[in-house]
Amino acid sequence: MPTVYLLRHGESMLLRSCALLLRSPDVELAGGATLLADALEELATLTPDIVASDLRLVDSHAMRVAHELGRLPVRPQLLLLTPTADDLQLFAALSAGANAYHVDDGGSSGLVEALKRLHDRRAMLSPQLARQALAAFGIERS
Repeated sequence: MPTVYLLRHGESMLLRSCALLLRSPDVELAGGATLLADALEELATLTPDIVASDLRLVDSHAMRVAHELGRLPVRPQLLLLTPTADDLQLFAALSAGANAYHVDDGGSSGLVEALKRLHDRRAMLSPQLARQALAAFGIERS
């Protein structure tokens, strides 16, 4: 069972996501915050398996989250939470070191399943992001 730390843009989203994870028998909530600056020391201490973070935080963005996680002694996996798979920052954040993403509809539906897929190394990628990844590597789509 993976341990999860939440980084959400707003307090209401954080509380809603925490409540969802606390009810789930499949994941363990390690903690949560709305500011990356508040979370960094806690992340180093708690060593969660996964950090689930909004693309945009009040004090930061997902690329910085990925960078800061890479500086930890034990780097957790990073699941990006985004309202749409078409967000221009999504591919940049995945390229910066995020492991996967979940399209979050605001109601947190599917979040537990996305966390379980990432923990089991079965994360999904949209066709658009797959094309961007191939193009970044200079590989033409066949």
